Amino acid sequence: MLKVMITICLALSAVVSSALAMPVRWAGNGHIYEAVLVPEGVTWADANAAAQARGRGWHLATVTSAEENAFVYSLVSDNPAFWRCCFSNNAAGPWLGGVLIGPKKTDYAWVTGEPFVYTNWGPSEPFGNGNRIALFGYQSTMGPTWNDYPASATTIFPNPSGYIVENEMLLDHFMCYQTKSTKGDLCTADAPVNAGGTCEIEEDCGGATGDEDTASDDADTDATSFCLPNKFPKGLRVALGDQFEGNARMFDVKKPVNLCLPADRNGEGIGDASTHLQGFQLALTKGKCAPSSPANSNSGCTKETDCGGSRTTDFCVKQAKSVKHANIGVINQFHSPEAPLQVDAIKPDRLLVPAAKGSLEPVPAPDAPPLDPYKCYKVRVSQGAPRFTAIPAVAVADEFTLGPRVFRLSKPTRLCTPTHEGGEDVKNPNTLLLCYQAKPVKGLCVPGAPTNAGGVCSKEHDCGGSGRTSFCLVQEKFQKVRGLFVNNEFGPEQVDATKETEFCVPSEIPQPD
Repeated sequence: MLKVMITICLALSAVVSSALAMPVRWAGNGHIYEAVLVPEGVTWADANAAAQARGRGWHLATVTSAEENAFVYSLVSDNPAFWRCCFSNNAAGPWLGGVLIGPKKTDYAWVTGEPFVYTNWGPSEPFGNGNRIALFGYQSTMGPTWNDYPASATTIFPNPSGYIVENEMLLDHFMCYQTKSTKGDLCTADAPVNAGGTCEIEEDCGGATGDEDTASDDADTDATSFCLPNKFPKGLRVALGDQFEGNARMFDVKKPVNLCLPADRNGEGIGDASTHLQGFQLALTKGKCAPSSPANSNSGCTKETDCGGSRTTDFCVKQAKSVKHANIGVINQFHSPEAPLQVDAIKPDRLLVPAAKGSLEPVPAPDAPPLDPYKCYKVRVSQGAPRFTAIPAVAVADEFTLGPRVFRLSKPTRLCTPTHEGGEDVKNPNTLLLCYQAKPVKGLCVPGAPTNAGGVCSKEHDCGGSGRTSFCLVQEKFQKVRGLFVNNEFGPEQVDATKETEFCVPSEIPQPD
């Protein structure tokens, strides 16, 4: 079976890199950057083409502030391989996205069309020797300044050894796995030691059993309750507001249902590999305490006493049921602005919150995560709209896979919109996630198949074979991942990932002109 899996990975190598890219997100603007090393040297045109070929809006890096310049330089400041030294005791660094567009040697523009206002030219630069911008080590083996540099090598100026790319994408793709709680006990988040870790007795968490047989007059042996069963606590409620339902409404957070990992689709890379999303089942709370309530004003309630009232008061105000939001046009990599997918958002049923994950030991909850929480609505294709056509083959790789696995996206399942939780501001209000039901395809035709090489197959005939050939290689089933440590705003827990369920894609709702 391992041989089969390796062969399938090789069959996909034309469209998916065997190793996930590891770009870096800069907190200054939320953009993603990556320094790409080309040891043999690269022309500006080839670097620009390679950046654009990544898709999803990748381009050569543009620099619009001193802070951004310092960050971009930090990507290559500790790696001499990115620097070509020396010409006139200077060093050529990686390409940026600056282009000469006019007759004057200062007539530069960025490839994105951003205003060319901030500059960081080296001494006496631009000198007029070139028509593109590269980082520049003036009288040094490297440096943060810029040089106007020839777009391709000359007898004096060699091609730079790399380039820096940038992407404004604020959200990755996510592969979501169904989860269930791992059996056993965990230390609570407030345990003196081993918070979120597995335990068998109170002492594993820095607590005490309070055993009367070991008590003494001069020792505090009060029992603690840090080692508890790994169960999601009941009674959690959150106030969620979003673009569909407006101001905050109260929801009960029922239980965790999935864990979504940043995913590489067709070799496009991952922007932020460390921030995951954990999904929780949502249900609208019955009521909300009025602002004038004696207790718990604006909090969720099911009865009058929750608000400090009695049978004769009306402080617990029933919340209106969610209404359907019809004919929402959604665009993403699969649905163009000319042909958006039209869906109806039926009702909210899931909350995705930024989470940290550890495989071997507990992890702290994310501190100021770059992602918003997402409130997800069940969706169906709008009545009268074109039917959804299943997307037959999407190659996806993530932390759980040895290489890319191929999925059929059979239907849209949820539209997830950024939500302001508890009055917090939304970071990226226009970036949504559209999730699809994801089912692994049965197999793939090997590269040497008579027909449909590299395509999806369920039998030998699909690859031009017969009962005596082995052109259709079966994908290995997902192997459960047990005992994952997860932590987020609701506290630590341990889960088992059991199977892939949904693939979520960054999406937008087009705004009217």
